[in-house]
Amino acid sequence: MRSMGSGDAFHRDYTNATQQAFLKGHEHAFAYFAGVFRTLGYDNLTSAVKKIRRTASGMPCP
Repeated sequence: MRSMGSGDAFHRDYTNATQQAFLKGHEHAFAYFAGVFRTLGYDNLTSAVKKIRRTASGMPCP
């Protein structure tokens, strides 16, 4: 995770790409940055997202 304000980055490796590891990584990152960000941007969420649900019009579900 990278701070958009300072440019500082937090990295942590896990042996499994699970939702639990994904959320634990966020927990550790927020502790490292001493708080949470108002907005998060992700490069690649393939390991976190199995399927994007869409409405009948083709838009992602809210």
